[in-house]
Amino acid sequence: MGALCCALFVPHFARVTSFLGAFFAMLVSVFLPCICYLKLFSHRLSKGEIALNAGLAGLSIILMFIGTLASFLSPAD
Repeated sequence: MGALCCALFVPHFARVTSFLGAFFAMLVSVFLPCICYLKLFSHRLSKGEIALNAGLAGLSIILMFIGTLASFLSPAD
């Protein structure tokens, strides 16, 4: 019911949800797990595993910004 009211009364609600989805999807699904894994197990990981996790975290930040920009640059419906 709340989503229906927001969709009816908030202008450009689709853009807001697109922005939030692009921002938080990569943050929650890739970036935070990689960073937490590095923080918890860095003393046990090899240099290759540390580099892989750091690279994935960096790539997720780049993709997060690309998705966020794409949500703003997409044509208005």
